[in-house]
Amino acid sequence: MYYACFYAVNALLMSENLYAKTHDGTATLFNLHFVLKEKISKEKGKLFKILMSKRETGDYDYLFSLEEQDVAPLLEPAKDFIEAIEKLIRDAG
Repeated sequence: MYYACFYAVNALLMSENLYAKTHDGTATLFNLHFVLKEKISKEKGKLFKILMSKRETGDYDYLFSLEEQDVAPLLEPAKDFIEAIEKLIRDAG
């Protein structure tokens, strides 16, 4: 889910000629140009942070595991997140 949202955010940033070299840079640009300017809801901005945190923990903490009950509630919000990003890109074009 994180990578689907991450690539959607990168597509959005590129549609505005904004480019980041890192995951943190992507999150920072997304927050500055879309969340803080209320082009996308703060709730969706928080979801992106949650997904990013879970991805980082999963990548770097060898004692960490996710169970279905941990991620299932995030699936529909992630789909909504991507749809919102797609709409922003369509509306800007």
